[in-house]
Amino acid sequence: IFIHLDTYHMHIEEESFASGFEAAAPYLGYVHVSEANRGVPGRGMLNWAACMKAIADIGYQGAITLESMNHVDVDIAGGLAVWR
Repeated sequence: IFIHLDTYHMHIEEESFASGFEAAAPYLGYVHVSEANRGVPGRGMLNWAACMKAIADIGYQGAITLESMNHVDVDIAGGLAVWR
């Protein structure tokens, strides 16, 4: 059994990304990354640098899935630049 973390919910409920990822690290099997409003990445309130650092700090090597409720492909493609 694994834990699935979702940054949309973590942004609302956790003190920090680091504490959430650290607590789940031994059991983490899947990660959804999503903007705080589930829109285009980089255009909302989510601290992407802190999120990606927390994932890297625990050595997570599993799947990371972008979850966006935006229906405009051009906007999503542009928003992916936040990961570069």
